[in-house]
Amino acid sequence: MTNDYLTEKITGAIGLALKAGKCVSGTNACLDKIRAGKGKLLIIACDVSENTKDRLESAAGYRKVPFITIQKGKLEFSKLAGKRSDTASFLITDSGFVKIIEKLGIEIHLTNTEVLN
Repeated sequence: MTNDYLTEKITGAIGLALKAGKCVSGTNACLDKIRAGKGKLLIIACDVSENTKDRLESAAGYRKVPFITIQKGKLEFSKLAGKRSDTASFLITDSGFVKIIEKLGIEIHLTNTEVLN
C-alpha cells in the first residue's frame, strides 16, 4: 500500500467520524477533549507550526493518547472539517473509528508516527 492510499483511507475515516459526531477538529477543541480524557487518536496535519505540534504532542503524550501525522496540510484539513480557517488537527473520540485506521496496518504509538511520502 502506498502512503497516498493510506492517507486517503485515514482521511475517509476522519470524514466518517466527523459525520458520526465522534471527532473534533481544531487545536483548542482537540486539546480540551484530550484534557477531558475523551481522546482515542490525534491526527496532526503535516504543516503545523512547531509550537502547535509541541502543544498537541505534549498533551497527547501526557494523557497517553496515540497520535499520527499525515501528509495532508491545514488547508486540506479545514476543507474536510467544513471550516474556513486552517485546521491543524483532528481528535477521534471513538475507538471504533480508530480500529478502521489500525486495520490499514499503520503502527500507532504513543510517540509520533508519521505517514508521509
